[in-house]
Amino acid sequence: LWTPRMALESDIERLRTHRSELLEIFKKLKHPGVPENERLKNSILSLNSKIEDLEDELDGLIQDERLNHTD
Repeated sequence: LWTPRMALESDIERLRTHRSELLEIFKKLKHPGVPENERLKNSILSLNSKIEDLEDELDGLIQDERLNHTD
């Protein structure tokens, strides 16, 4: 049974994997004297933001689950 919590955890893991892949590319492209790839950098920052939002949503969901189980 697929729960909202499982969906959030899956999305977070997928985004973390994608971010790791982009960071690896960013590191490989990073050479002295070469301008930074702004688009790649912005994609990584955007993924960071999305991951943080999903983690906050997951934390809220976990808190709600705990409150509902103590009733």
